Amino acid sequence: TQQNGFNFCDPARGTFRRYVHDEKDANSLSSNAIYAINMDETGKLWIGTENGGVSILDIDKNKFSTFEHDDIDKNSMDGNTIYAIYRDKFDNMWLGAFSGGINLLKHSTKSFTHYRHSSSLNSLSNDFVLDLYEDAGKNLWGGTDGGVVNVFNASNGTVKHYKHEPGNKNSLCGNYVITVNQDDAGNFWFGTWADGISIFNPKTNTFTNLKHDPANPNSLSGNNI
Repeated sequence: TQQNGFNFCDPARGTFRRYVHDEKDANSLSSNAIYAINMDETGKLWIGTENGGVSILDIDKNKFSTFEHDDIDKNSMDGNTIYAIYRDKFDNMWLGAFSGGINLLKHSTKSFTHYRHSSSLNSLSNDFVLDLYEDAGKNLWGGTDGGVVNVFNASNGTVKHYKHEPGNKNSLCGNYVITVNQDDAGNFWFGTWADGISIFNPKTNTFTNLKHDPANPNSLSGNNI
């Protein structure tokens, strides 16, 4: 939820367990504002929070552990507001942070690798990462706030950018990309704030854009996706 913690559904019992932050309990949820949830290979739930880093719930023990940014630890996570959590095909955990870029925690280590915007053309276009998605080629696609879509190739460390080009109707519809997904035909769907949906065909390297049209009742119902 936005400010009321985390609710866990226990289907075996048909009940909900509610978790909230408790300042007196170091093993409680780190923040009550929740933005992302995913599961690691051990069955633990990773919960991305606002200003509380990542809370990791051990369901069996009913306790949380937390990853947070530490100013004196260069191997700690960058950024404490986490909008995206993705587990890749190698069971590595990727975290998209608001102002902290992308944090990678490899399956074989307990330290973070950081990917951030810099003057390099192979860096992220923007450090405000809102969504992450891995395609079949093991490329990581990242939607950013005020940036573009970043395609990160983990094998060689390169980054490719897609952005909106004013006047070009075949470019990305907007640069505030909230969500990324891929359909069965291999096309990528990008949901934006205020600019509708872009569908990217990687075979033709072209975009098709869907927007709300007040004069067309069959158009997209709204442009905030």
